[in-house]
Amino acid sequence: MAKIQPLGAQKDVADEPASLNKHHNEEDDLLLDEDDDKESLSSNQKNKVSSFHLSIRFCLIFLVCSLIMCSIVVLSATWLSSFSPTITELSSRVRDYEFLSVVDYANQTLREIAISSEMIAGQLGFSYNFRDYSYTETVVYRAFVSEKKHHDGVVTTTYTCNAFQECIGVIDYGGVPLFINTSLEYNTQYLYTCHGLTTDYCNRSSIPDDVTPPFDFTYLTSVCNANPGRQVYSLSYADPTVPDMVFVTLLNCRPKMKENGKSNQFDYFYALDLTTDTISAFLKQASKKIKASVGFIVEVETEQLIAVDGDVKISKWDDKGTTLLRSTPLTVEDPKIQRDAKLILEKYSNWKSIEKNTLIALTSAENYILVYHLVTDSQIDWILVLSVPIWNYAGSTAIAIIASVIGSLLVVSVGMVVGVLVSLRIVKPFYNLILLFRQISQMNLENIVLTNSSFSEVKELQQQFMDMVKKIKMYRAFIPSHLLLELDTGEGGEHEDVKTEGPRGMQQEHASSVGDSLKHINHASHGRRSSVASSSAPGIGGGYSSSRGSSSSRQSSDRQLVERTQTFRKRAANFGNKFSLHLEMKRISLMNVHIDGLNEFVSFFPPELVVQMLSDIFEQVQTISRQFTCQMLSFEGGSITLAFNASSHQANHELKANKAALQFSAKTKTIKEQKWRRLPIYSRNPTLIDSMSLIFAICGQQSLAGNVGTKDSKNFSVLSSARYNLEQLTKLARFMQIPIVVTDGIQKSTEGSFITRFIDTLELTPEQPPLTSNVNSSLITSPQLVDHPSYYPCDVHELLHDASNEVADEWMYELEAKKGQAQYLNYNEGVKLLKEGEHAKALEIFENFLVHHPQDKPTLVLIEKCQKILDHL
Repeated sequence: MAKIQPLGAQKDVADEPASLNKHHNEEDDLLLDEDDDKESLSSNQKNKVSSFHLSIRFCLIFLVCSLIMCSIVVLSATWLSSFSPTITELSSRVRDYEFLSVVDYANQTLREIAISSEMIAGQLGFSYNFRDYSYTETVVYRAFVSEKKHHDGVVTTTYTCNAFQECIGVIDYGGVPLFINTSLEYNTQYLYTCHGLTTDYCNRSSIPDDVTPPFDFTYLTSVCNANPGRQVYSLSYADPTVPDMVFVTLLNCRPKMKENGKSNQFDYFYALDLTTDTISAFLKQASKKIKASVGFIVEVETEQLIAVDGDVKISKWDDKGTTLLRSTPLTVEDPKIQRDAKLILEKYSNWKSIEKNTLIALTSAENYILVYHLVTDSQIDWILVLSVPIWNYAGSTAIAIIASVIGSLLVVSVGMVVGVLVSLRIVKPFYNLILLFRQISQMNLENIVLTNSSFSEVKELQQQFMDMVKKIKMYRAFIPSHLLLELDTGEGGEHEDVKTEGPRGMQQEHASSVGDSLKHINHASHGRRSSVASSSAPGIGGGYSSSRGSSSSRQSSDRQLVERTQTFRKRAANFGNKFSLHLEMKRISLMNVHIDGLNEFVSFFPPELVVQMLSDIFEQVQTISRQFTCQMLSFEGGSITLAFNASSHQANHELKANKAALQFSAKTKTIKEQKWRRLPIYSRNPTLIDSMSLIFAICGQQSLAGNVGTKDSKNFSVLSSARYNLEQLTKLARFMQIPIVVTDGIQKSTEGSFITRFIDTLELTPEQPPLTSNVNSSLITSPQLVDHPSYYPCDVHELLHDASNEVADEWMYELEAKKGQAQYLNYNEGVKLLKEGEHAKALEIFENFLVHHPQDKPTLVLIEKCQKILDHL
């Protein structure tokens, strides 16, 4: 664990020449390691070809796979010749089944509509009195609700008409149910809106919502006159009063039982309306499961389209609005429908010549065209056409072939496994490597014992394994403990500025840099001091500038090495120092978290409970460390020290330290209220737990931070005199009974972001230790050149809360918060007057503040100070 070391203890820091020698020794080792790697790589490349042909892998896999592949080829040829006809037949059956499903769905839906129509007509009966408007309205409305429930989107209208073309019904017009009352005698049609479909009657107003010209029922009257006593579907037709609909009507015609003064052959008819739009929607629903299909329905009698499964229009009125223009399969604006219709009519002279109720399959270059001439007793005479891509069904054969290939691969895999099982004794040395990998996974890098083997694969693997262990030892020696923790937890890459090329690439680049430094020392030793003085590294352990030889032959041989060194330094300037011995002078924010009452707690409670409570605190330390990217330096004497901007650069680290303290304090109070006070042991000694609290002291310090130690053992340390300051701040906070204190430097760095107040002045060591003025401060390594830290008066402030937090829950809380801020503003105004010598005014302000905060220790201290000064005046 990294610790804060006193600044005065810098006697162990080596001087410049020693640092150079040490650095170059490390570089020599790296160059020797790379030479060994190159020799090993060259030897492996020479024997690569011959060793491959002598390997177990080559012999076993070649033999087994050759036999299995020959068997698979023979079996696949046999399988394809035997099962291809069956697969083709099954594909045809699937194709026919899908289309017949559409036909059956259409036939069943039409049959269900016919049955429901017959049932409603049966309820009306032969003795039905059309003048019983209330009964008629109820029956027709209930029938509409039933059709809406069971055939929504297919049936649009339910109505009944007598021989005088007086009609009562309900129509779904644009999603709105409208009650219709038509009278030809008065040439009027009344429309009422039915509000909701949850009642047994049309919930409407007695006053019509709209009055329109009546529908023209002349065509339907002629159909019933031709079919009295029958249930029939009409041909498609249109009504100018509803220009956006083309109807197909199912009629139940009741024959005339007595003379009614009309020449019609029926008393009344009950009707259900379908439209071309609803039939098209029905066709889309029925064929949507068939991928890339094109479907349409042709009315045989008129040879006009009554449904398509696309978005093309199949009817429209002319510009005058008097003639309905209907599309046929040959005139519709859809090239796919035209293509399929032409193919059908090339085989059949007209639509009527197609066999009735028989599935017909035609084939084009890309599609199967399925045709069904649907004829029913209710005078339905439609042609259903569905065009499906051939690939939809030929794909099953491709899938079968792919499945056979996968099966073949499975057989090959099984054969390889069998070959491996037979060769268990041959691969026995691999088990030794498995055990060694397990040992390495536990970071036990010593006592590696390999089993001898005669096979080239095993030898190569053992060689690679030992190279890996060697590199792991080398890399871990360069990684400090805090960086190991970051890397092991997946957080080490957060502050890296460059991407490495892998372990070997990083080693080679580093070796190039080391070689360049050696060349600089050997050929330009006279410029060493100037080179060190111009080092670009920010700390004492920074790198060295490279120089070029004067000889042109040496420049030519070293040009590539210099270029690689420069590239490496540009990419790894920030990353390299984390893994090398170095110290860097920087300003660091340090926070001391003192657990007040810990000694009493440890003395009274069992160790298990102490561990549990400390775990709660350290869990918050871990959360703060991740959130604010700080580092835990030490835990001793009941105090936890955290450092900001120590191991990695942080902008606004003073601000982050303050926010971390406020959040840490709030979280700990919550844990104390919600967890600790609910422990069974709390009832035995509540005072001891209640008295436990955290005291936060924050200061800034110009410190040396970096890795110190040896080549094989490195430790991240912070060399600073901040320990004394943190202890004094903690003592003051305990005396003043306040949770968070900060130095004047921290307060000024974050001024405006937090609400603070002055509490006292302490004699602290300076944040930036004074150095002698006649030397370059960046090169100081001897403690004789550093002035002993002197003490200076430093204002100490209490950190109250974040000024950016706004209380906006309710207006009363907001008012209370503003009132509290105003009181602290008055307090700070009193401090200002005190420093300006206005002791009487300051005393008055402090006494007013004490009225609202009678137990505030800092206020009592300042009042006492003012009174002493005034007493001596």
